[in-house]
Amino acid sequence: MSIGSNRILIRKFIQHKVAKGKENREIHDEDNIITTGIIDSLGIMQLVAYIEETFSIKIKDEDIIPDHFESIATISAFIEGREGIADTEDEAR
Repeated sequence: MSIGSNRILIRKFIQHKVAKGKENREIHDEDNIITTGIIDSLGIMQLVAYIEETFSIKIKDEDIIPDHFESIATISAFIEGREGIADTEDEAR
């Protein structure tokens, strides 16, 4: 999936499923969704489950840190990195 597609899917999920009272707010790629209160810790866990299911990747507990989930851009970059790791692991088998 392309980075643009990732960002669209992530944005839609956040806006419609986990944005706490801010469903109608426009969320830009670089907006910090944690410090602005758009998403809380429960929302991050819901987002992790969504990402694992949607992008067929496994997110390790140690990877669930604010740096990876602070904005749509950082989430998308994290997914791209994990997809690359998954591809490498598949090739090694």
